[in-house]
Amino acid sequence: MRPCVAQAGFRFWGKESSKPPSMPKRPATPFVTFYNEKRPSIMESNPGIRVTESSRIAGELWKQLSEPERDVYRTRSEGMREKYKVTLQEFLDSLSPEQKEQMEKDRKQKRKHKLATERKKMLKELNKPSRGLISPFFCFAQSHKMDRGEAPLKEFTKGLGEYWKRLSVEDKEPYMAQARANKEVYEAAMLAWEKEMIAEGRPELVRGYRAPKPAKKVAKKTAKKTVKKVAKSKKKATKKPASKKKSTGTQTEEEDTTWMREE
Repeated sequence: MRPCVAQAGFRFWGKESSKPPSMPKRPATPFVTFYNEKRPSIMESNPGIRVTESSRIAGELWKQLSEPERDVYRTRSEGMREKYKVTLQEFLDSLSPEQKEQMEKDRKQKRKHKLATERKKMLKELNKPSRGLISPFFCFAQSHKMDRGEAPLKEFTKGLGEYWKRLSVEDKEPYMAQARANKEVYEAAMLAWEKEMIAEGRPELVRGYRAPKPAKKVAKKTAKKTVKKVAKSKKKATKKPASKKKSTGTQTEEEDTTWMREE
């Protein structure tokens, strides 16, 4: 039995004070424009058909149109798009800073929700094992689901939770044993599935996967240091040592004759 969670995924606006007015509706694509025009006649010719079937019929009719005929709807759609750009800009300019901030938060939340939904769908297509009832309380709730009757799900789940807390350890043991057995089955199935994913080149789907860190640019730094060291050594080699006069204790010929000039 799954826990009762309030489905507020599509209530994206926060406080009433920061809630912006209705956002302009995006213009229809050329095909949608064509479909909206042909839908009444399609439904009249095919009474009782579903929307998906009417859309399929419209798709076949769209394929039969020539390029000039499609251009009529493209031009109409482009005109609506230009009007939408102007209306959207006016709408954004009318928002307060708080409303813009709330809109950005809601946009991120929508994006996060969409990515989570797409990932869940992808994992289902890849036959990822379901966790099942690996919680003792869920096993307990599953065994009592027929006792719900006409009670609302939220209240019934809350009552089960309170009843579960009052149970002794001995009374909980059968459900704990069932949960342990379910978990062993789940873990075995997950290990087999993860091996399959690794073999197919999808290691990012394995539990505990960490993306490899990009290689550090050690080579470039080492090369720069080497160049600097070589440059320094060359600079030292080109410098001539300063010549020092050594005292020999003897006088030169010029020094020997100075007394003659002075005299």
